[in-house]
Amino acid sequence: MLVKNFSFFCLLFFFSYTFAEELPEFRIGKEQAKTFFKKGILQLNNYQYGAAKESFLSSLNVMEDFYLARKMLSDAYYLSGEWQESLSELEIIEKRKKMNPIWKNRAEILRLGISGYGRKDGLTFYKHISGDAFRGYRFRNPTDAAVDEEGYLYIIGNETTNVVKFDPNGLPVANIKGGIGRTFDGPSNIAIYKDTLYVSDLVSNFIYKISTKGRFLDRFGGQGIAPGLFHGPTGIAISNNEYLYIVDSGNGRVQKFTLDGKFVLEFGKKDKGKLIFPYGITIENEEIYVVDRGNRRIVVYDDEGNYIKEITHSNIFKPRSVRFFDGRMFVSDEQNGVLIYNPSKDKWTKITNFRDTNGEFTKILRPFATTSDYIGSLYIIDYDRHRVDLFSPKNSLTSNLNVFIERIDLMNFPRVALYLRVKNRSNQDLTGIRREAFRVSENSNLYPLVGVSNLKEHNNKISVSLVFEN
Repeated sequence: MLVKNFSFFCLLFFFSYTFAEELPEFRIGKEQAKTFFKKGILQLNNYQYGAAKESFLSSLNVMEDFYLARKMLSDAYYLSGEWQESLSELEIIEKRKKMNPIWKNRAEILRLGISGYGRKDGLTFYKHISGDAFRGYRFRNPTDAAVDEEGYLYIIGNETTNVVKFDPNGLPVANIKGGIGRTFDGPSNIAIYKDTLYVSDLVSNFIYKISTKGRFLDRFGGQGIAPGLFHGPTGIAISNNEYLYIVDSGNGRVQKFTLDGKFVLEFGKKDKGKLIFPYGITIENEEIYVVDRGNRRIVVYDDEGNYIKEITHSNIFKPRSVRFFDGRMFVSDEQNGVLIYNPSKDKWTKITNFRDTNGEFTKILRPFATTSDYIGSLYIIDYDRHRVDLFSPKNSLTSNLNVFIERIDLMNFPRVALYLRVKNRSNQDLTGIRREAFRVSENSNLYPLVGVSNLKEHNNKISVSLVFEN
């Protein structure tokens, strides 16, 4: 995964993590170690990991204390998925006290990964995202939220009739209002497919299609009882085979559409599966889960709208949303908090309050929905508190990141393009990292030479002019 394409005009430098020492002085008869090393670097850059391992091993056979070659051998093992071998090479360097802090971090990450440490360590409260925290990006009475593949968070503000987009660092980057002459009247729910947002508008009875950059694309629907029309559309879910399932609350049904808004079928108006004021919807294992507010239950259908079963509990009183997270079903209930059902254990639990960063218990007043992201964080949307509460895996909050250069592109030399890959300790790729997070350093100097946060950006590249005497 390409995190960022950084381009630099330079004579010689390496990006933060890489070479922590200069090339050694090659003794007489040891020059061939350098030749093998150069060959291995080129092979590694061309994703020829097996060949690169052989070249670095050949270099070490000539000069056993060539620690930079051993580190690059560790990288070749790592990139080919041989974690134990990668760790073994680092431990040889570590025993001889030639490790720098960045190499030590890689060794620690490998030990944790090999021992099975991962995202199962549990969730802990991380922070609040307040609707009043950012001037120009306010949201009031949030009703739903979603996270895209790059980690951007989209929060619906019902009272403020907008969708506020936050980057992966929690900073607002866009305030989406719909389109000229087609602004939202009462946005309710949101779903994301690739680079398109689907937003239901409870008041106007339209479904809006908006690009993830905030550009209006299309809308369909309108008020009515006929197929393709709505009376209070709410929950939206998108299936793997590219169909939209939209809850038509006032008409007591679910309507199925193609992604371009063509009506396919409706269901939820017959027999055991009859709905009364439905609201939320989600899809899990190709089954459709619908919040049936009037009957205080969750109804399950197949992808053609045939009734399968219902899920009930005495604590389901005013349900709004249903979502699945880590194999469990989360029901947001306005009165009783977030109810969690574990199907494998047939067990219910609930979240009504939590301990914040100050150690004080905070009550969830009126949860409307939950959502999750690709690194396993949970978001609870609190309608009355005008905020979103974020809970993250403990290890993602207490660990350093695993950063390495996946490829170096010299095609446009002297412009050198570095393709960086960033992972957390659960070996999950992290994307959408802002420029402020990067620094440039030279060789073993751990103090950054320059930051890149205020540099001019052009075509997603950052150009930096650097001149070194060496």
